[in-house]
Amino acid sequence: MKSAHKKAVLGKVIVYVILILIALIMIIPFLWMLSASIKSDREVFQMNPFVWIPENPKWSN
Repeated sequence: MKSAHKKAVLGKVIVYVILILIALIMIIPFLWMLSASIKSDREVFQMNPFVWIPENPKWSN
């Protein structure tokens, strides 16, 4: 019985890890959109280095 219980727990852990990874992948575009909304046009497309929060946010965007 303990072997079946361990398999069930391991299966649930694997499912939750996969779901968490999918959730993180889905939230990245939303965070990028929020970040881009407070950057200037030039900063949005600057990828080297990529900055999530600009030094001088443009709140007027």
